[in-house]
Amino acid sequence: MAYLAEQAGLHLIIGAFLAGQFVRKDVMDEKIYKAISDRFYGLSYGFLVPVFFASLSFHLHLHWEPSFIMFTMALICVAVIGKLVGSGLGLFHFRRNPWELAIVGFGMNGRGAVELVLASLVLTLSRQLMGSGTISEPLLTQNQFAALVLMAFVTTLMAPICLRWAVQKGCLPDEKERVCRLFEVQ
Repeated sequence: MAYLAEQAGLHLIIGAFLAGQFVRKDVMDEKIYKAISDRFYGLSYGFLVPVFFASLSFHLHLHWEPSFIMFTMALICVAVIGKLVGSGLGLFHFRRNPWELAIVGFGMNGRGAVELVLASLVLTLSRQLMGSGTISEPLLTQNQFAALVLMAFVTTLMAPICLRWAVQKGCLPDEKERVCRLFEVQ
C-alpha cells in the first residue's frame, strides 16, 4: 500500500495508514488477524519504531537558548490544553462528567509518534523544496523540529501519569472494583 501511494503521487505514510485500516477483526478472519497482528507488533515495536526514533535523533539539534526553551514550553502547554479542550468539547456535547473529559484528553497525549512522523516528513519535504529552489525559507526550522520532538516526548511521558491520576479521581463507585484497582499500588 505504501508503494502504491507513492506511485499515485501521495506520500508512503498515506499508504501505510490505509493498510493499517484493513487490519481489523471485523474485516478478516480472526486467525489471520491474530497472525498478522502478532507479526506487525513484533516487527513494528521490535525493529521499525527503534530505527525510526534513532533516525530522528540524527536530525535533532538542541540549542538550549531561552527563546527555544520558552517556545518548547509554550508548545507543550498548547498541545496538552488543545487535546483536553478538543476532546472535552466533543464529550461535553454528550453530557459527560469533567473527569471523563480529562481521561480522554490525557489519553490523547500518548499519541506523539504520529506528530513525529509528520514533522519528519515536513522536514524532508522542506529540504527537497529548498534544494530545487521552489521555496527560499524552510517550512520547518531545526529549532521548531527539535521543539516538536521534545513536545511529543514530554506529552507521551505525561500521558500515563496524568491518566492514572484522572482515572483514580474520576472513578464512579460502581467502577471502583473494575477500573481503579488496576491503578492501586500493591
